[in-house]
Amino acid sequence: MVQPAIPEALDFLREHHYFLIVGHVEPDGDCLGAQLGLCSLLERLGKKALALQEGPFDRPETEAFARYFTRERPEEVPGEAVIVLDCSTSERISERYKPLLARPVLVIDHHAVGETFGTVRFVDPRAASTASLVARLFPALGETPTRREADWLFFGLCTDTGFFRHCESGFTEVFETALFLVSRGASPKAAYQAMFGNRSFAQRKLLGRLLQNARSLHGGRLVIITQSRHEKEEAGPNVRSSEELYSLYQTVNGVEVIVFLREESDRLVSVGLRSLNDFDVSDVARRFGGGGHKLASGFTFQGTLEGAFGLMLEVFDRAFQG
Repeated sequence: MVQPAIPEALDFLREHHYFLIVGHVEPDGDCLGAQLGLCSLLERLGKKALALQEGPFDRPETEAFARYFTRERPEEVPGEAVIVLDCSTSERISERYKPLLARPVLVIDHHAVGETFGTVRFVDPRAASTASLVARLFPALGETPTRREADWLFFGLCTDTGFFRHCESGFTEVFETALFLVSRGASPKAAYQAMFGNRSFAQRKLLGRLLQNARSLHGGRLVIITQSRHEKEEAGPNVRSSEELYSLYQTVNGVEVIVFLREESDRLVSVGLRSLNDFDVSDVARRFGGGGHKLASGFTFQGTLEGAFGLMLEVFDRAFQG
């Protein structure tokens, strides 16, 4: 049985009539699926809703979503409200959309870390995904997801659970939500294909290149993978393999933490962090202005690729020695 939504969130949705729905930068499937599912729900309730997202949509699993979103924010409409999805901190919102936070804001999220912002907060760290929380809104508002809505939300749920790989014993909420969505038409086969299929030859070559860049440290407990800007440009636009890297190294005996450093420019590096079991990588991300949850987090480093590598060595030298 899908868990209930909080009354304050439902009141917020009933009270307002025009919504701008915002997700985080570098959106993943959970963020996008939740945005689209909620936008569709509100429109069926007779509201006006616009899903704002500037991407980038440069992951194989997110490319097809770009056509559903608007990049430019429109002129302000009287009575307009904002819904922010899947953001543990306002820093994860694009600079383009941050002025919207001056309006009434409902935050829907499942991350336990980060700053507190928003007028109303529907935040449940026990939920497996933000899409799960959006799924709770349907029965609470007297609606049943259409097949397309169920597919979007199921894709979001599968994204943040690694297609259920990250679910611990007793994590029944995940499968209750999955049952709810599949019974409404969501296709596990289609979700799996969207997450792991449709890869190009260039993506497979990049994966091999990045596997060669990996370094095993602390007796195999830590793996750090780097991708230079040259390697990124050589692979071509919209060619990424980070999630597959994480999945592969999570199967290596003894690995506890995986760090992926991707050089975006001369002075900007994106840092992805994944943990296999007990190590809380959200604590590391939060220290450097990022966010996420215990097993999957990230932040942006202002500096060189070498500087980011050195910083991660220092952080995990201290962590593992402690």
